This record gives sequence, C-alpha cells and structure tokens, in this order.
Amino acid sequence: MIRNKWLLIGSVFILILLIIYRLPYPNTRFIGSGSSDLFLFNLSSRTGIQLLEWVSFILFILAIVLFIRSLSNHRAVLTVLMIIVVGWLPMKVVNLYQYTLATGVDAVSYNDEESTCTYDGRDTMCEVELKNHSSDEVNFQLNIYDNYQTNGFLLDEWEHIQLKPRSTHMIEINQTSSEDVDMSGYTNSFNIQIRDDDKERDL
Repeated sequence: MIRNKWLLIGSVFILILLIIYRLPYPNTRFIGSGSSDLFLFNLSSRTGIQLLEWVSFILFILAIVLFIRSLSNHRAVLTVLMIIVVGWLPMKVVNLYQYTLATGVDAVSYNDEESTCTYDGRDTMCEVELKNHSSDEVNFQLNIYDNYQTNGFLLDEWEHIQLKPRSTHMIEINQTSSEDVDMSGYTNSFNIQIRDDDKERDL
C-alpha cells in the first residue's frame, strides 16, 4: 500500500505542523471579520491578504500531493480520511486538554453560534454561551469586541462572570452606555475577550 515511505513521512510531518498551527488555543482567530475562508483557511479579511494563511494552505495542498504519491492503492479513501482528521483533530485536542488539565480561563470555551447581541441606542443586551470544562468553579471578566468603538469593546464595563464546574451557561448581559449612541442592530457573529488576574484570552 505504501509506495514511498519518505513521501509519506514528509506529508505527515507537514500535516502535524499544520495541526499545531491551527490549534484554536489559547486564542481563536476572529470571526465575522469579512473573511474569505477555504477549508478553514482564513485567506483574506478586511485588513487584506493573510500571508500565513496562504502559506499554510499551500503547505496543505503540498501535503495532500505527497500523501497521494506515497500510496500505491486506496488513495481516494485514505486521502479523504486524512483531510477529515486534519479538520477534526485540532478542536478535539483542545477539548481534551480543557477537560483534563486546564484551569481558570484556560478551561473556558465560547459557542459563538448560540450567542447573540442586540443593541438599540444606549442599551445593549447580549446572550453569550460559555462552557467551563474544568472540575473547579471559574471566575473572570468578559467584554465583547466591536471594531466600531473607540476602545475596541462594545460594553462600557467588563462583566463579571462565574461558571460552575463542568457546565454550560447562557450568560445574559444588559448594559446602558453612558454616551449617546445613534446605532441599533443585531448580531450573532462576534468575538469576546475573557480575563482574570493571571491571563486573558480572545475567543
């Protein structure tokens, strides 16, 4: 089945590097930034072309070519399995680490697909889904990124959050801005920052 072991070794080596590079930890790449994605590669955004993403995408294609050429049969099936593993493994590695070894804000994950924010003038109402994977209670502060605000955050004040062990929480946030804001809308695509006394993370 293996025609050239050196091509296979080269392919696996590149894929391991890509898996490490794509680990969504401790920070995840920003969502909702007007990006152009191709198989999870953030090739461009509002800030322009993402050089590292293009390099990783080219290396990914090279790894596939080397992998295919290293095999003598079952190429299609094994290649599809390899692509699935590369896309699936990084998040599973992070989940395993958070469930077993991580503490504090390192053990917190954020579900952006179930989180929403509504803002109307000075009033902001958000629901943010967070999960504490650790066996200890976690306390931290949270804010929501907003590129249109001068300080970079949607909330005037950092929200204090407390998560019980090994549980998922839908956090409700209601704040009124001290400044008059002529803006209203709704979003379910936003990033957050969490921080405690020792660390901060972008999610």
